[in-house]
Amino acid sequence: MMKRLAFPAFLLVAVAVCIMFQPAPAQSETVYVIANINVADTSLTQTEIQNIYLGKKDKWNDNQKVNFTALADGPCHEVFLKQYVGRSDFQFQNYWKKQIFTGQGQPPKSFASDAELIDYVSRTSGAIGYSCTQPDTGKVKTLTIN
Repeated sequence: MMKRLAFPAFLLVAVAVCIMFQPAPAQSETVYVIANINVADTSLTQTEIQNIYLGKKDKWNDNQKVNFTALADGPCHEVFLKQYVGRSDFQFQNYWKKQIFTGQGQPPKSFASDAELIDYVSRTSGAIGYSCTQPDTGKVKTLTIN
């Protein structure tokens, strides 16, 4: 009887230890919301950012198409999603899987690093993104969040 219970108990303890020692996202990271220099808007609300990243706002105030970008993963990505989109990475990925499956939208173009994302935003009309690295203001504009 003890041998039958030993393995499940060991497995339960191992899983609990793995969960306890997962790295948590850095909540104190500063996230800069950035846009292409030619975007007319200089500020956005949290709701507008959420609507952009959920595909519900696809035009800037001057009717220019929004090209939204995201980091593929990492602490900055997790902090941005929680702070501005109100979702975890898992929820965000599932939301976009559903949107794609139902033909209701395309997810943001994703990048492996801040530098790649900033470069894309600087070269792409109507682009918006975010970074935890303070961007060079000569390449992109940092939006004010109201």
